Amino acid sequence: MPDRLELKVGARVIFLKNNKPQWINGDIGEVVGLEDDHIRVKMHKSDNVVMVGKETWYKLKYTYNHLSQKIEQEPMGAFHQFPVALGWAITIHKSQGLTLDHLTLDLGSGTFASGQLYVALSRAKSLDGITLAKPIAMKDVKADPAVLEFYRLMGI
Repeated sequence: MPDRLELKVGARVIFLKNNKPQWINGDIGEVVGLEDDHIRVKMHKSDNVVMVGKETWYKLKYTYNHLSQKIEQEPMGAFHQFPVALGWAITIHKSQGLTLDHLTLDLGSGTFASGQLYVALSRAKSLDGITLAKPIAMKDVKADPAVLEFYRLMGI
């Protein structure tokens, strides 16, 4: 996440955290009001206006406790921010974990990492929700050699 979130009325935002039933990670909306302790966002799907307060994210350190034989977590830091980011466009990397109703995929000069195309396409709920800026080229379909070897050994 960027260290600073700058919003104004009319900004398109994407939600970064679930708050069911009002929104889920990946929902899109438009900022319609700004206050010190909350923002008002008109949801793209429903036109409902929701009040969005700040959320807390924690940076955790995990260690194994040999006595209790359990993994323990220790807070190392925290920050408070509205659970949104500007939503005009996001990278494939940033889209991991999101579920989107609609997406426009623009690979620019092509993919550069194994699985990148899969991650991009698998964000959409359905094929109908995918628009391609240009046709997908076979050079954009990249699979990790270790995965290909695994499938070869499995006889698949």
